[in-house]
Amino acid sequence: MTDYEILEQIAYEKGILVDRTILKKHDALGGLYIRFAPNQYMILINKHRTIATQTIVLLEEIAHHDKTVGTIYNQSSVINRKAERQARFYAYQSLIPNIKNAFNTGCNSLWELSEQTDIPENALADIINVCDTKGIYLHPAFMAD
Repeated sequence: MTDYEILEQIAYEKGILVDRTILKKHDALGGLYIRFAPNQYMILINKHRTIATQTIVLLEEIAHHDKTVGTIYNQSSVINRKAERQARFYAYQSLIPNIKNAFNTGCNSLWELSEQTDIPENALADIINVCDTKGIYLHPAFMAD
């Protein structure tokens, strides 16, 4: 099974329906977590993104299921931006071991890390920056581009 399929299975076990067909090609959203009612959840994934990006987005949206309370779509609110960052960091924590392992096997650039971990370069740069702000240094000699 691919990482995406594993995450779909995790979502299913949490009672979340995942749909990769609804978002439009040029939609700015990569994904969206929705609570319809108690015990009714759905994650929409933009199918027009790469599978690596869809995987990261699905991981983040599952983190919203686990960590976010209420609607945080409006990012002009400080509280909503904080909830977004918390869910993103929660999602990123599960990727840290793979990233550290890639560094330990000799990856020294964002591109090499991306190839080794199947995480998009822009997501890797964000993960490294977020971890740095939390005092988690994935590789002391590495600096994100």
